[in-house]
Amino acid sequence: MSSTQRLELELDLLEKKKAAMNSDLKYKERQHNSSMPVDEGMSDPSVAVLVMSSLVRDRDRLTAEIAEKKLELYDLLGGNDPAAEHDKPDLNLENTAALPTQMTHAEQILQAAAALAGSDRAGLFSRKQVREQLGLSPHDWQSGYTAIFQSMRDDHPGGAPQVSGKYKNVLHREGPGQYQLNARGRRLADEFKADSTG
Repeated sequence: MSSTQRLELELDLLEKKKAAMNSDLKYKERQHNSSMPVDEGMSDPSVAVLVMSSLVRDRDRLTAEIAEKKLELYDLLGGNDPAAEHDKPDLNLENTAALPTQMTHAEQILQAAAALAGSDRAGLFSRKQVREQLGLSPHDWQSGYTAIFQSMRDDHPGGAPQVSGKYKNVLHREGPGQYQLNARGRRLADEFKADSTG
């Protein structure tokens, strides 16, 4: 499991804990407001207020932890520029031909990677550069593209959704945060170029 996937699971768990805490708070508020104490200590108004205040405090701490995890995930996905969400880069129209919407995510990623790799298809690129090449916000990248990117790697770490066999094993991790098209990826990129110009 990748660190990104683990962080997404942690976020999901924290959100569920927060929802459970909100439910518990509503339950205790109903006991207090209806003068029908059920939980231990809720019959004493001062204790009841203290219990509910403690729940609110813990919920707010959890909210802050969720925000920290979201920031960590944002950085992990390469969104180090806080303005990136509001100032999306334009698509490189020359190289990606404005990527028609009927293209799959895998096709879009390969097209963007090919553009970043240069004419010799040998250049290095990061996930963030691919995201920016596609003009995607960090949220859009996280929700629909990052897992596909994972499954296109020739060292597929597992846990990512399956992609069409055509797009499997086309990206190679060259180093921390750095990728390039492997031989298979370069051939596929050249086929795309030939199709678009032909």
